[in-house]
Amino acid sequence: MSFSQNNNNKLPSNLPQLQNLIKRDPESYHEEFCRQYAVYEATKAIFEQSPSLNNNSLHELVMFFSQIAHCYTDDLKDFPEDLVSILQRHGSSLHPSMRLVFVKALVLLRNKNLLSPTALLSLFFRLLQSQDKNLRKFPKRSHNY
Repeated sequence: MSFSQNNNNKLPSNLPQLQNLIKRDPESYHEEFCRQYAVYEATKAIFEQSPSLNNNSLHELVMFFSQIAHCYTDDLKDFPEDLVSILQRHGSSLHPSMRLVFVKALVLLRNKNLLSPTALLSLFFRLLQSQDKNLRKFPKRSHNY
């Protein structure tokens, strides 16, 4: 077995390593990216059945795709709107840590110019109605949007 095959066998369970490799050479890891995106879609579908629960797998995948979205802009063109949609539909019923993960991911996407400032700010104004103190403090701490 060659080094690259052995290395690829370890990737699905190691998102930080895959993230690093994708940032260096997106073309070589597109197939693995697609596999992880399928996992994201399935995990998101399960999460949508019970949005009030914390889902660590979805948390990791959302942050992973937020970090590499600039590498696959065509494949992830709907990803920011997907996160906005989840927050709009389930905002008040989301588990607080999941709500914060989605907001942090959107800020990352905004910082990469993959989401308009207007879309992010209008969502923030809606979310300010939330009783989640950590979420209300977050826009003050991350003023780079």
